[in-house]
Amino acid sequence: MYRTALSVSAVVLLAALRGYPASRPAAPTVPFTQVTVDASPPSSPWYKMVGDLNGDGQLDIIVAGSNGPLVWYAYPNWTKTQIASGGWDGVRGEAADIDGDGDADIVMGGVVWFRNPRNGGGSWTMIRIDTQPAHDAITADLDLDGRLDVVCRDQSAFSSKTGNAIHIYRQVNPTSWTKRTLSCPHGEGIKLADIDRDGYADIVIGATGTRTPAIPSTARGTTMSIPPAIPTRTTRSKWPT
Repeated sequence: MYRTALSVSAVVLLAALRGYPASRPAAPTVPFTQVTVDASPPSSPWYKMVGDLNGDGQLDIIVAGSNGPLVWYAYPNWTKTQIASGGWDGVRGEAADIDGDGDADIVMGGVVWFRNPRNGGGSWTMIRIDTQPAHDAITADLDLDGRLDVVCRDQSAFSSKTGNAIHIYRQVNPTSWTKRTLSCPHGEGIKLADIDRDGYADIVIGATGTRTPAIPSTARGTTMSIPPAIPTRTTRSKWPT
């Protein structure tokens, strides 16, 4: 500890002797400009997502109100198109290519996904994965089989008190999913990232990290052992039925 403190002090003193500032200069101010996309958006627009829905290489905006509808706005003129009329009880979803046809679909809590008609024609179609309430719904190819899987978590605030479980849906095909549920501390929010850099997406929630392999994971003093039903490092491609 003392050696580190002395070393840091020496660096600061050396910088001062050489005429360099001992601290970093303040970051320049970023000139943000407010742009109104829709003056009359869906009521209580809890869902806000972005993705290239029309394949023009530009990010579009997707919004869903708690009482409906689900709409998207095409960049750059923000042309508004309704996808569905129903109300959507959740906050975080994603635009992701669920069916692997080359365009971005939409995943939301509930748990549902909407097929983008850009490739294949037709209209936006809702496919239900589960009836599980979910505050957050995100995607990743957890078992590296080339198909996106879905991970959901609800929240423990308000009256639901159901943010103590993580729901994992492995995609067999776009209309068939295998569900596994992990217990976790009460809370809200979820993120997928390869924390240990082993090539597989891990699950991160408030105060706790959960590894995809079936081994204990410790974070901030909390240990979670993933049930054997979740694929291990040697059986990822053989998700139990």
